[in-house]
Formats: sequence, structure tokens, C-alpha cells
Amino acid sequence: MLSKLKGTTKKFESWYFRYEGRFLSGALILGFIVDTLTLRRIDLAFEQFVIVTHLVIVAACITFINFYEGKALAAQSRPFMRRVAPLLMQFSFGALFSGFFIFYSKSASLVTSWPFLIFLIALLIGNEFLRARYQRLVFQVSMFYFVLFSFTIFYVPIVLGAMGGEIFLFSGAISLALVAGFVLALALFIPARIAESKRYLVLSIGTMFVALNVLYFANIIPPIPLSLKGAEVAHQVRRVGDEYIIRDEKRLWFATLLSPEIVHITPHAPVFFYSSIFAPTDLATSIVHEWEHYDDTTGEWVIASRIPFPILGGRDGGYRGYSLIENLAPGRWRVNAKTGRGQLLGRAQFILEYVSETPELVAKKGE
Repeated sequence: MLSKLKGTTKKFESWYFRYEGRFLSGALILGFIVDTLTLRRIDLAFEQFVIVTHLVIVAACITFINFYEGKALAAQSRPFMRRVAPLLMQFSFGALFSGFFIFYSKSASLVTSWPFLIFLIALLIGNEFLRARYQRLVFQVSMFYFVLFSFTIFYVPIVLGAMGGEIFLFSGAISLALVAGFVLALALFIPARIAESKRYLVLSIGTMFVALNVLYFANIIPPIPLSLKGAEVAHQVRRVGDEYIIRDEKRLWFATLLSPEIVHITPHAPVFFYSSIFAPTDLATSIVHEWEHYDDTTGEWVIASRIPFPILGGRDGGYRGYSLIENLAPGRWRVNAKTGRGQLLGRAQFILEYVSETPELVAKKGE
């Protein structure tokens, strides 16, 4: 019976080794599909549990692979597990990259955050082709630090209920402490491997830490965990009880596909901007509606007004608010929804034209 079981195991190992490349590709695709189907709100316990589970799997696989290579495991440890560990690690990296892309893209404005999103896409797609590098300790730990830092960037603000530059720096410090503790733990069992890689580990992790800080303070990293759920320019916005009533011109659904919408107002009439911004439960921060007018003479956007207001997270559809300004000049306008420190959540553009009579308006509820 035992010999039959060993024979079956050998056949499975042989079959697995033959199709290992396809397994690794499938692990990437499966990780993305699972994340797309399961990840909804960034502040829910299940989503956070999924991400932490993948982080633990990655850490465990890095530990097993390097214990095996460093002869820290017993000689009878199965080589088959040494081949399976990279598959599990690649699956979890793929799931983390896709999960972070899903969450960060919800918070991103392509105008400013496209470099960071492209980098995440490159990691997601390139994950399949990095299998050789996943055998190297420095690359393993560097990628682990990236996903660890990417996690603390949004998890720490959720826990503290606040966000900003100081919170980001604190998140970075926590990620450094965690990865340092992980490397020191490895060094207790495989000191030779850590010693020979120490210089490159410090250089790689340090470079990644500095790069992510530069990207954040240059407002390239999306303002996660916030995300813009909806934004629109209107003739009037009123709060009625718990609802927001928006009145705007009747438009065909394809009216703004090729160019900014045209807003027709009488001279001196106000224009409103309505936004709904998702924030995790109990997270309090400030948002700014920045109104800009395009100066045809200089060819630049000029700030006409900046209207800040506080928001408190928790509502699925986002925290709703609006601003208005009067005496707008005809021409091109845009309104930016930004965080208090200037990170762009999204914007709405429109062309303002004067008319002698207010056009027919239709009312709807704000999302």
C-alpha cells in the first residue's frame, strides 16, 4: 500500500514538473480572478484578511525556499515542496499585485497617478516572467517589502482614522520595521545567506522606500484609501433631509463622450459642483474643490476658488458634498476634487456659455 502511494506521488511530481510553467501562469490568472470577485471595500475585515493571508503565504514561502537552499532544513525534506513553494509565492504575489491595482485604481486620477498604475500593471503582467528571479533572496525580500509597504499605506490610515504626510511616513516606518524583523528572523537560521546578501538587501529596500516616498509627496501615488465615486457640474444642488437633489440641463447620454459638457447659464448665475467621495468607516479628513479657469492668453489654468470641507467615512456611496461659485466668465472650466494636501481624486471639465434664459432643468438624486 505504501509503495503504491509513493508511486502515485512520484507520478504526480513528474506530471507537475512537466507542466510547471503552465501552473505558474495559471496561478497569476487565478489570483487576479479571485481578487476581482472577492475584493469590494478596502476597509472590510474580509478584504484585509485576504491580503494579510497572502502576505503570510509569501513570507512562509520565502522562509521555506531559503531554509532549503541554506541547508537549514533536514536532509529528508522533500524537493517537491521546494518546487511548489515558488508556485504558491507567485500565486500570492499575483493576487497582491492585482488586489492593489484594484484598490489603487479606484483612488487614482489617471492625470497624475498613471505612472504608479502602470508600474502595478507591469508587476502584475511581469509576475509570470519573474519566476527565475523569485529564486533569489534579494528579489524575494524586495518584492515582499513592496507589497508590505503598499499594504501599510492604506491600512494604517484605516486603523488611525486619519491620513496625510505624517501618517504616510509612519506607515513607511512600520513597513521598514516589519521587513527588518523578518530578515533578522531569517538571519537566525541562515546567517550565511543573509550575510552575503545584506548589502544588496539594504540598498534595494532603501531605494524602494525612498522612491515610494518621492512618488507620494509628488502626488503620484493615489490618495488611497479615498476614492471618488461620483462628480458632476450642475445648475443647482440642494440637500433635502438625507438626500441631495441635483438640477441640471437635460442631456443625451453621449453628449460628453467627445468633448467637455457645455453649461448654459444666465450672467451672474451660480454653478455647482457635486462630489461623492468614499472613505473608510470613521476616517476623518478634508477635501478641497478647486475651481480653475483656462486663460487663453497665457495658455494656463488659473485657480479661481478653493473651497475646503471636512468629510467622514463609512457610507458605501461616498461622503456627499458640493460647492458653488458665482460670476463665472464664459470659457473653459474645470473643478478638481483634491485631498487637503493636494492629491487629485478626480475632476470634471465643462465649457461655460451665457444665455438670456435659463434652460429647462431636470432633477435627480445625487448618488
